[in-house]
Amino acid sequence: MTKWLDVQKHGYTCLPLRMWTVHLIAIILIFTQAFVSLSYAEVLTLPQGLRLAREGSRLIKINQEQEKISEGDTLIARSALLPSLNVSANQTFFAKQPFAVFGPVTVPTSEKNFPSYSLSIQQLLYDFGGTISRYRSSKAVLETRKLDTVRIRNFVSLDFALVYFDLLESEKLVLVAESEVRTLESHLRDAKNLYENG
Repeated sequence: MTKWLDVQKHGYTCLPLRMWTVHLIAIILIFTQAFVSLSYAEVLTLPQGLRLAREGSRLIKINQEQEKISEGDTLIARSALLPSLNVSANQTFFAKQPFAVFGPVTVPTSEKNFPSYSLSIQQLLYDFGGTISRYRSSKAVLETRKLDTVRIRNFVSLDFALVYFDLLESEKLVLVAESEVRTLESHLRDAKNLYENG
């Protein structure tokens, strides 16, 4: 018993449903074999893929740069806790030697040319915890950035693993579909043989 599509309603000639099924199975078989052969061109293992995903991730690179910036901010905040050293040297040249007059006597007050040196060391002793709290907060920001980088790295790895497992599942579904096509073709052959032999 064959069923025909309504030729009058659609205005075109249609094949019996069995023929449509055979054509559909043939098309599915052709495309699945083409895609399966393409998918086996280069095999990528999960560890290789994870390594490539981590190395090529733009998000990880951005977070690593932000981590370096936070590390620099921590060094700047720590520098306020260290002593500061100022060294200076001067040379003074007078056109005439300065002197003071005490009645009939003139007394020089300085050399005509003389050098001067200065060395000063300053250390912050206490500023009511302001500098140390800025340093601690910058260290906390740095630790947060490091944890954020680890989080992004884990997120990229998880995202890749999910896509990888979806791909493996799709490959298995293609194999199941091919098996189903073979089963349906066998069923079609049996039905044709039964139909032809009465």
